[in-house]
Amino acid sequence: GEALSDGLKTSLAIIIPPIVASLFGDLYAGVTISLGAVLAHMTDTPGPFKERRNLMWLSVLLIFLVSYFTKTINSYPIFLGICLTVIVFFSNMLTVWGQRTSALGMVIMMSMVMNMNDLRHELSPLHIALFVTAGAAWYTIFSLAISTFRPYRMAQQNLADTMIHISEYIRIKASMFDKDSNYDDIIKKLIDEHVVINEKQSLVRELVFSNKKLVKDQTPIGRSIVFIFSDLVDIFENVTANQYDYVKIREVYGDTKAMRKIYNLMNKLAHELKMIAYHINSNKRPKQPTFDFEVELKKIDDAIKELYAEGQKPIVLSKIYINLKQIVYKIEFIHKFFYDDSFTEKKKNPLDHAEHFEPTVDYSLRKLKDHLNLKSSIFRHA
Repeated sequence: GEALSDGLKTSLAIIIPPIVASLFGDLYAGVTISLGAVLAHMTDTPGPFKERRNLMWLSVLLIFLVSYFTKTINSYPIFLGICLTVIVFFSNMLTVWGQRTSALGMVIMMSMVMNMNDLRHELSPLHIALFVTAGAAWYTIFSLAISTFRPYRMAQQNLADTMIHISEYIRIKASMFDKDSNYDDIIKKLIDEHVVINEKQSLVRELVFSNKKLVKDQTPIGRSIVFIFSDLVDIFENVTANQYDYVKIREVYGDTKAMRKIYNLMNKLAHELKMIAYHINSNKRPKQPTFDFEVELKKIDDAIKELYAEGQKPIVLSKIYINLKQIVYKIEFIHKFFYDDSFTEKKKNPLDHAEHFEPTVDYSLRKLKDHLNLKSSIFRHA
């Protein structure tokens, strides 16, 4: 998973400099270099390689400038206080350009605060700034090298993470068909999960369509990431597109076999998506579907036909059945992408529209000026 691999990468980048420096008898220098690695790590957020690279090298430059400046003015407390106030304010104002520049603002603030001390008098401000900058540059090179040698890994991990959240959304929504579950609690959980999924989908969309190598790649792994993401978006749209009066459905059909079968199938779909996500994260091909979904669909169809035979008109359950059928087909398509390199789903090729999904961020100064007033929550926070 992304969290574990990022933790291992960061731990290695931070622990190596002190170990190497201690072999040469200067542990303090190693720890100071590690400080730079910690600072640079803050800007290493998931996103398009080009944006990450530019932001991380910009952070290296700013770490040097702020560290050197802070060490130089440490003996002038009043001036130091004024500069601290100004730098903290403008660092927080960087939030107007998004999460990534917000991380850069945190780096600037931490670079100043961590250098507001009088340790190692024998070293000049320039020497200390160079040590910290060396650590930031070391982490940047280390992280970008991993991304270069594993260009698909971040997209894979975030795709799997998105799939896990969508599977959780389906599992929660399955509770709608359990008449004993708390309806209000389900709605709250669905809203929370929906917000997370939207954020995850936006990130994967950035990672997939801004990566020229991934978009142009015709290898099975590159091709599968793009098409699986496209089908995953379709699955989520199928789950959320149709909204029904679930309170009334539970009242009228709560004790029927059809409701129980729908509940069971949705839980099995959630489980299947989670298993596929696990295999994507493990960089393996998933096994064939754990359940025979055609049999599960037939059980629902038969249960709905029984209701019609009893004189009821469960049209809403028939619509839900059709919707679930579409989700099953999409999961089957995902499996086919892993096992049939020549498989092509009869739908618009998402690669043909890659240019429409390239992220665009407005880094104009006008955006900053627009927030320099008390009406702006970012300005008030800063």
